[in-house]
Amino acid sequence: MYANVGVVNPSYHDFAGLSVKKKTAAGFGAMDPSNDRVIAVICLDHHWVAYMLDKRTQVCYTFDPLQLKANLATVKSNVQNVIEPQVGMQNKITYKEIDWCK
Repeated sequence: MYANVGVVNPSYHDFAGLSVKKKTAAGFGAMDPSNDRVIAVICLDHHWVAYMLDKRTQVCYTFDPLQLKANLATVKSNVQNVIEPQVGMQNKITYKEIDWCK
């Protein structure tokens, strides 16, 4: 493990209830206040996407290898609804898509 990096349990995305999603996402200690970064991958319809939230800069980098806007919107929504409240950063995050690998 890397110091100060929290890894989100990727299975959180599969659950329907928000409280279960939050509990599962935090299951590996990703929401520990000492973490400067929170990183995750989630599977969207047999396709993996990723994000990395840098709490120090308040920037969340999103990545979809297919660079589909719908997938990136889903990632952003997941972070806003599940991750932001748990790290105390609701409505404070700037989102940037990683798109330089076309």
